[in-house]
Amino acid sequence: MRQAELFIDERPVCPVVVADTWWGRARGMFWRRPIPQALVVIRGTHGIGVREPLDIALLDEEGTVVETRVLKAWRTSRLRPRGNLLEAPHGSFERWGVGPGARVSIVPH
Repeated sequence: MRQAELFIDERPVCPVVVADTWWGRARGMFWRRPIPQALVVIRGTHGIGVREPLDIALLDEEGTVVETRVLKAWRTSRLRPRGNLLEAPHGSFERWGVGPGARVSIVPH
C-alpha cells in the first residue's frame, strides 16, 4: 500500500491510499481507524469489516468514472471493473463532485 494524492477533474481532493498488492486489496478499509479519506483498489472490493457505508466508483482503464454505487457496511460487491475502483466514506463523492464521466487521477507523493 502506498500513499498518493487524489485528483478529480484535475482538482486536488485529498490524500489516498493505493491498494496495489494482494494483501492491500484483501484488507481494503477493513478495521482501519481512522478510515482513509479515499482508497484506490485494483480489481474488486468488499465492505467486510467496514462499519460504515462506502461510496464506490468503477473506473475505466483511463481513470474515467463509469458508474458509482453505495456499498453497505459488511457487504460484498459483485462489481467486476475493467479498471480500478475508488472507495471513500459515504457522502464523499457528492462533496467532491464524483459521478459518471469524472476523471480520477492518482499522483504519487
